[in-house]
Amino acid sequence: MKLTLEALEAIDAIARKGSYAAAAEELHKVPSAISYTVQKLEADLGVTVFDRSGHRARLTRTGELLLRHGRELLRSAAELECRAARIDAGWETELRIAVGAIVPFSALVPYMTAFYGESTATRLRIFREPFGGEWDALVGGRADLIIGATGQPPAGAFAHRIVSTVDSVFCVSPAHSLATVQEPLSATQIAPYRVVTLSDTTRVAELQFDAVPERQESVSVPDLDASLQLQIATLGCGLLPACVARKHLEHGTLLEKKLAAAPAPQSFYLGWRPDDAGEALKWWLNQLDRPGLIAEMWWQ
Repeated sequence: MKLTLEALEAIDAIARKGSYAAAAEELHKVPSAISYTVQKLEADLGVTVFDRSGHRARLTRTGELLLRHGRELLRSAAELECRAARIDAGWETELRIAVGAIVPFSALVPYMTAFYGESTATRLRIFREPFGGEWDALVGGRADLIIGATGQPPAGAFAHRIVSTVDSVFCVSPAHSLATVQEPLSATQIAPYRVVTLSDTTRVAELQFDAVPERQESVSVPDLDASLQLQIATLGCGLLPACVARKHLEHGTLLEKKLAAAPAPQSFYLGWRPDDAGEALKWWLNQLDRPGLIAEMWWQ
């Protein structure tokens, strides 16, 4: 290749500093070395980069093109050097994070901002997993870290930690027929009405979830936002994590109805493969591994 980064650096320095001498000083070279680099580039490419007819060297149209695109190449080369050094220091090239339905994506933005301040070497790939799919993503090798997984952790070479245990509340719209029914509600009273449930995408992990009775009408949705929208629109009723329902209960767009058989609190986990813990994964674990994480995310 005839075009070199050294030549592009020389063109950039001359254009910014205004002279060969000033460019040479910045690049810690003698002016003759800068002149030789530019002349060799012109000879190799068969073009004229600088117009030398005046007192100062001015870029030709070809020189301006080389400078514009050359600066992009120089930036990319510098980023590549930095990335290579970070990866050599133990930072992964990519970190795949599966996010459970309980996790609001907006709560991850501050963590992502802080992470990019630490490392530009690791590319983040964040994807949403419906109910039950988080463990499946880890077991199937599609994720390096899962946030907000529910259900019993699968057996295998996985590490996991409970980051929140959350109460569930049974919610209906104020316009729903159950809104005025005396509490506590029994399963028989709820049975005639459509319930909203979260999808279970589990393919590999051996997990068990509470099922809706076979004869009861239900609608399955991929995430909690969809569940909220349907319940607010009086298109269904169902259980919601208390931290998710809190604002809607306070604003009166949903009502909590006590149940005769109160649901057990539900635990949510971080999960990861400990043998594959690079610096990026360690960073995220250090930020997220604490009790009350999920509730904090919804209180922000």
